[in-house]
Amino acid sequence: MLRATGMLLLLTVAAGCYGTPRGTHSGKAGSGGAGGGGGQAGTSAGVDGHGGQSGASGGVGGSVGGESGTSGASGIGGAGAGLAFVGGPCVVTPDLTQVEVFGRASDGHIYRRVYDGANWGSWTNLPALDGTIIDARSDLDCSASGTSVHIVATGLNPVGAFLHAFGFGDTYNPFIRELATSAFAPSPSIADIDDSHYSLAGLAIGATYPVLFEIGDTPTPHELTPITAETGLLRYGPDIAIQPAGGSAVTYFASFDTDGALALEYHVTNSAGGHWADPVKLPAPVDTFTFSPAVCTESGGYGTTSINLVAVAGGQIWYARTSSITDPFSSWTSIAAAPASSPDCTVAGAAESIVHVVALSGTGTILDLNGKGTTWVVTDLGLPR
Repeated sequence: MLRATGMLLLLTVAAGCYGTPRGTHSGKAGSGGAGGGGGQAGTSAGVDGHGGQSGASGGVGGSVGGESGTSGASGIGGAGAGLAFVGGPCVVTPDLTQVEVFGRASDGHIYRRVYDGANWGSWTNLPALDGTIIDARSDLDCSASGTSVHIVATGLNPVGAFLHAFGFGDTYNPFIRELATSAFAPSPSIADIDDSHYSLAGLAIGATYPVLFEIGDTPTPHELTPITAETGLLRYGPDIAIQPAGGSAVTYFASFDTDGALALEYHVTNSAGGHWADPVKLPAPVDTFTFSPAVCTESGGYGTTSINLVAVAGGQIWYARTSSITDPFSSWTSIAAAPASSPDCTVAGAAESIVHVVALSGTGTILDLNGKGTTWVVTDLGLPR
C-alpha cells in the first residue's frame, strides 16, 4: 500500500503461464514524493502500453504521492488494449478454508478469484464495484467475517475519500464513503469482527499522529488513541488485524517507523478496559523496507494462534511469524522476488495454518504465495479475463 505522510487512522507449485502479448516499450517511471528523502520510484515499465505505477509517497514531510508514469507505446500485435491488474491486491478467508483474492484491473473493474481448498476458480468481475472511482495510487484491502467480505480503497471524489463496500460471492453493495470529514492518502485498511463492528485504518492528510477508530459500538466512531506506548514516528500507513481471545481482543497495527524498522503496535481490550502495549520492532532483513507491510492472525479456532508479518525489502517479499505477541518473531524468510506492490495476507487451511500472501507481479498479474515456515508455493493467478 503506497501512502503519504499524515495522520494514521487505525484501523513449491511453479508459477503459472498466463499472459497476453505486451507492448515492447516501457512507460516512464513515476517520481518519488517530495520531502522526507523522497518516495520510492514508480515501476519502470508500462504494462500492455500503460504507464508505470505512481511513485510511493515520500517520508515524513513528503508529498501525497509520486508522479504517475507516462504511457508506453504498444508493441507488435497491438497489445496496448490488453488488461492487467493495477495496484496492490488483497486476500481473505471467510471460513478458514476458502480463499478469496481481489484485484483492480486496468479496465476499471474489480475482479474476484476463489480457491476452494483444492482448486482455483476463474476471475469474475464484481459489477457493483466501480474501480474507476478509486485513486490510481490506492491498493485494495479486505477483511472477512463469516460469509461477508469488506473491501476498502481511497477514492477520487473527493481525492482521499475513504471508500468501503461489503458483500459475498459476486454480490456487493456499491462503495460508500466512510469518515466523510477527513481525506486519506492511499491506501486504507480494514479489520472487521462482523458486518457492523469493524476498525478502519488509513493515513489521513493534514495531521501527524496515529489514531485508531472502532465503528459500531457507539453512535459515532470510537477513538482509541493516542498510542501511548508509541516510540518513534511512523512514516507509512498501517495494515491492521483483530485477534479475538475469549472476552478480550487485540488490534494489531503494522507500519514502518522513521528508524527504518517494522513497528507492530497493538491495543489490548478486556474487562478492565483498553490499553496500548509496548510495540514490537523488527529491522529490515536486507536494505530497507518499501511499500507497506501486512499483518494477519489466527485466533485459536483450531487450537492455534499466530501473528504473521509480511513485508518487502531488497526487492523480495519476506515473512516472519510468532505464536504469541509475547514471544519473539521468527527470522525473516524470503518467499518471493520482484513484487510490484504491497503484499496482503490471510491464514487458511483450517488446522494446517496455511498463510496466503498476494502481491502484484511486474507483468501485471497477481501472485499467490502460500505456505508456512520456510516452505512456500508460488502460483501466478494470471490476468483478468
